[in-house]
Amino acid sequence: LLKKQSTDSFYKKNKATLGKMLATQRADFRAGAGDVQIIYTEHGKVFLLGLGEHLTFGEAVKMVRAFGIKQQDKLDKRVTVVLSHFKKSSEIATITDAVVNGLMQSTYQIERFHTDKKEAHPLARKKAQLTLVVDEKHTTTAENAARKGQISAEAQLSIIDLVNAPANKKTPQVLAD
Repeated sequence: LLKKQSTDSFYKKNKATLGKMLATQRADFRAGAGDVQIIYTEHGKVFLLGLGEHLTFGEAVKMVRAFGIKQQDKLDKRVTVVLSHFKKSSEIATITDAVVNGLMQSTYQIERFHTDKKEAHPLARKKAQLTLVVDEKHTTTAENAARKGQISAEAQLSIIDLVNAPANKKTPQVLAD
C-alpha cells in the first residue's frame, strides 16, 4: 500500500480475498516504506507491505525483494498479491514489474554452489505460484509487466550466478553458452 492509501478502503475493495480482518488490525498499519504487518484470516496469512509515499520502480523492487527474503519462512509456495487498489495503467505496469522482479530476486540462494545448501525459498520450489489480482481492465497491462519483470529478474539472477560461481563453474565453454 502507498502511504496515502487508506487501509480501510483497500480492505473494503478486497474483502472477499482478505477475509474478515479486524478494523484494529488494519488501523495499526501505517504503510511506511518497507513496513510489514501480518494479519491472520480464515483464508490464511495476509501480509501488508508499505510502499511509502513516493514510490519509484527501483525502491519498489528493493522493498519487495527485502520482504521476500525476510518473510520467506512465513511464505507459502502459493502467493497472491492484490494490486487492484492501483488505478492507473502506468502504476499497474510499474508495480507489477517490480513485484515480480523483486519476488524472483528474493529467491536467490548465495549458497547455490556450496555443498551445504539451505531449503529453497518457497517461490523457488516446484509448483510455486504467484497470482496477481488487478482490475479486469488492467489484465493485459499486468500480464505484460509480469513477463517483463520475470525476464529482467531471470537475467539479473543469471548474472549474480556468474559472479558467485567458482572458477571451475565458469569455464570459457560455459561462458560461451
